[in-house]
Amino acid sequence: MRKLLGNIAIVVLSTVVTLGILELILQFVYPAHESWRMYSVPDPELGWTLEPGAEFNRYSPGGLVKVRYNAQGFRDSDFSESRDENALRIVVLGDSYMEANMVSLDQVFHKQLERIARSDGRKFITFNLGVAGYGTLQEYLTYKKNGGKLKPDLVLLAFYLHNDIKNNSEQLNASAKLTRGGKRKRPYLEQSDETQWRINPPDYSTINEEYLKRRNSLSFQIKYKSVLLTLMRNTGRALTSKFNAFESDSRLNLHRCESDERFLPSFRTTERIIRRLKTDVEAAGAQLVVFSVPAMFDTDTAFAQELELKAKSDGAELCVKDSPAYQKLAEILNRNGVEYIDLRPAFFKEAGGDAGELFVIGDWHWNGKGHAIAARAVYESLKTKGYLAR
Repeated sequence: MRKLLGNIAIVVLSTVVTLGILELILQFVYPAHESWRMYSVPDPELGWTLEPGAEFNRYSPGGLVKVRYNAQGFRDSDFSESRDENALRIVVLGDSYMEANMVSLDQVFHKQLERIARSDGRKFITFNLGVAGYGTLQEYLTYKKNGGKLKPDLVLLAFYLHNDIKNNSEQLNASAKLTRGGKRKRPYLEQSDETQWRINPPDYSTINEEYLKRRNSLSFQIKYKSVLLTLMRNTGRALTSKFNAFESDSRLNLHRCESDERFLPSFRTTERIIRRLKTDVEAAGAQLVVFSVPAMFDTDTAFAQELELKAKSDGAELCVKDSPAYQKLAEILNRNGVEYIDLRPAFFKEAGGDAGELFVIGDWHWNGKGHAIAARAVYESLKTKGYLAR
């Protein structure tokens, strides 16, 4: 028995040493790796913000991306205070699709929008205020805190239906990590009394204490600084089929053919937030435009059919292509006089029903081509509808 335990100990020690040597080699071969999670900092009003000036290398399933947050704490170039009267100033609000730290900065939506305008003889100055994980309330509060100071002519809100409706409801998030253990990690608009504008703030002291402990812990440092572990995670994600990545996602309930009543209070809350954002944007002399953020299953015919068949076998009816949730979003925006650009047709047309080339495999956010399609479709729509006239 003692000999067996000794052999096991030798094997374990040899494995640890081998992995340690492999990690050292990878650290030498690859640029230093750190995770965006290390620079997502607790905030008493917004839940979390991005650490100003942070720079790091991210190894996503799509490859190495050099990420830098500007002096204002956003994934963008540093904001200039000088005003060019000949340029249209645009503030972009959104979540991880707009922060987009899985592609290089020059490939992100707002930068591609600037280039398209320039090639058409126009000048845009864009300000990207997108932060991964944000819901519509956080995006509104970000506009209040940062957007107004930038004196935009136009505010573009990127609406990711599959996250935003859930993120706007504390009840829907009750079993998620964002409120696990009774800790509120993001602000929520109170739903119990819709006549009052009352925000339930994040539990800042608790989440900040936990964040500091986690960030300073050895296990956290190893988990998110190890190149070996990162490559292993990315390999696993890349090998995970898109079907397995989405088929168990509870957010698909949004696309049931018969509306799921559990989402109705959050739709009402979302409408209140958008209405308030529109009021504030217009009071500052700007205009608000909302565009949808298509997920892969929104624009991939075979994938959507696969999800619908799986749901049917489980006793549910999904309508991915003709989603009642998208219809409800369009109704909300139309009712409040907000211009809406639905990007699904542009993605579907470009992909020909197969959206695989528009997303980072294993990460499932837009790749550079996806951002280019979105920027082109938004630009052409703004131009056609007269938003670019000065």
